[in-house]
Amino acid sequence: MALFGPLVLDQDPTLTDLGARLQSPSTAHWFGTDELGRDLFARVVHGGRISLSIGLVSVSLGLLVGVPLGVIAAYYGGWTDKILMRVVDIMLSFPTILLAIVVVTVLGPSLYNAMVAIGIAQMPVYARIVRGVALSLREQEFIQAARALGASDARIVVRHLIPNCLPPLIVQSSLLTGAAIISAAYLGFLGLGAQPPSPEWGTMLSKGRLYLRSSPHVVLIPGAAIVLSVLSFNLLGDGLREALDPRLRGTLFRGRGVR
Repeated sequence: MALFGPLVLDQDPTLTDLGARLQSPSTAHWFGTDELGRDLFARVVHGGRISLSIGLVSVSLGLLVGVPLGVIAAYYGGWTDKILMRVVDIMLSFPTILLAIVVVTVLGPSLYNAMVAIGIAQMPVYARIVRGVALSLREQEFIQAARALGASDARIVVRHLIPNCLPPLIVQSSLLTGAAIISAAYLGFLGLGAQPPSPEWGTMLSKGRLYLRSSPHVVLIPGAAIVLSVLSFNLLGDGLREALDPRLRGTLFRGRGVR
């Protein structure tokens, strides 16, 4: 819906109609209208594209920075590992949303700065995961064979270490996409993310909370969209983890069998 809905919807999510403000769900407005008479269905669908974009861009940024740091720390070890991991540990000591708030406060409130802030906050998670996997691979026979054949450090890292780190990264990326959607909603609710009249779900919650008693649909519907999106990515992550890890394959739906 987030991908293709905006392509088929002909309704502007920012179009106001004060004569139709705070209407309940109906055939004319499937999800009702908000405090300015804007169609909530159109806003939720367009907001889904914004939230999905934030999730994918921030996860990509976290991967782009965190993976090289984790691989370099594991491969070279010594002081390189100690320095990089101490920086990562310091960043991990802060809650992700708090770190994102600090970054976006420095950069300024906007949609793109929210993406950057969430990506930076997720970077140490990827660095720590990749380092753990790369440490177990560093002394494997195929790495030693590549060294014996004269492969450069860069070639070993790019051709051998990083590809073997992909399964846990794919699973974690799915889970962190859901976390990024929640973080984006936090930032939008606080006015630090996408700015009005952008139909971002957190911004919709922030504006709609004033009408929670009289028109609860203006809060419940975007809130449900956030919950369902995060749940979907978490279930996707669980499915990918089962598919990519032979030890877990089939455990989610394995029965006791018939005796």
